[in-house]
Parts: sequence; structure tokens; C-alpha cells
Amino acid sequence: MAVSKFTEERRQRLIKFVDSQLGDSFKYKQVKDAGFNFEEFKKLLDEAVVERNSKGIYTKTDAISDEFYLTQQKYEKGIYSYETALWLNGYSDRVPSKLMMSFPQGYNCSSIKDEPIIMKYKDKDIYDLGVYTIPSPYGNDIKVTNIERTLCDMLLGNKGDTSLVSSAMRQYVNSANADFPKLLDYADKLRVRKKIDMYLKILLF
Repeated sequence: MAVSKFTEERRQRLIKFVDSQLGDSFKYKQVKDAGFNFEEFKKLLDEAVVERNSKGIYTKTDAISDEFYLTQQKYEKGIYSYETALWLNGYSDRVPSKLMMSFPQGYNCSSIKDEPIIMKYKDKDIYDLGVYTIPSPYGNDIKVTNIERTLCDMLLGNKGDTSLVSSAMRQYVNSANADFPKLLDYADKLRVRKKIDMYLKILLF
């Protein structure tokens, strides 16, 4: 297969594609799928138009680094959950100092211990329960547990921040988007139904 000659016109097409079609952070595969080879893309690296962030992931040089997107691209099995998901869902004003992510039971990655990440392991049958995609604060798609799953997760065990949970539950029951059947379904599956019922009884009646 012949390699396209990297003319100035093609260089400008590549720059336009990166600027207009890709987010601030992206994968080389997206560039490749658009018909540009790595030798062509490397010219933008050499010119400092883009920079390598981690294996296969690149960032526009003038962009603000999106920690949420980049971390999840690096650890694709990780789903934002607990306090981090609470904040991302708009139910907490406490900006997470460390990222909390859920991983399937048995997941192992030695490099993650050097990251500002708190790992939570989940059984594979509930690992992706209530997971959806939302824009990060910088506009890139990230996977997060929805508010119903997050509230249930926060009630697992006895180590949760009760003031944080109480505030989020109060906001939830007063929200027009509250989905109580879904919340109770998740509570049954995660075995926190009694705790959820207690909050609802206090806040609704």
C-alpha cells in the first residue's frame, strides 16, 4: 500500500482534523482511522502541535489536561464511582483529591499503585451496573456510575462519609430526575435496601 506524500496541503488537512474533529485528548487510532499514517502524525509531534501523554494517547499542546479522561483511557476498566462519581453527577461540591474508580474483581495493574487513584473491586455481575457516559468537566466522554448506583455504593459497609451521603440523598429525593424504582432495584442488588429505606423514610415522610 502506497504511503501518501505529506504535502503542505495534507499537513493542513491533518491539523484541521485534529483541531475540529478531536477532543483535547485523543487516541492515535482516531487519527489512523481518518486516513493518516503515523509518519504523518509524527510531524505534528515534532512540531509540538500535539504531545504524547501516555501509550497511544495524545493531547493538544495548547489544551488543558483532562485528568478524568486521560486516567480512564490509561485504565480502561476503571469506572468513576463513590465520591468521585458523586461530584461528577453534581451531588457534591467536594472536589475529589483522589480519583475513586471501580474495577472488576481480579483486575491487576502494577502501575496503578503510583497513581492518585483509590481502587474499589466489584464482582463482575455488578461491576457495570448503572454505568453511563457523561462529559468530563473538559468535555471528553468518561464512564461513571449513575447517581442511583453511586448512592448505593456509598452505603456499602460502615466507612462512608455520612454527612456526604445525607446531603446527596436529600438532594436526590428533591430532584425532578429521581428514579425511585431504579434506586430500590439497585439497593436490592447491592444489599443495602434497609439503609436506603431508612433514608427515604426520614426524607420523604
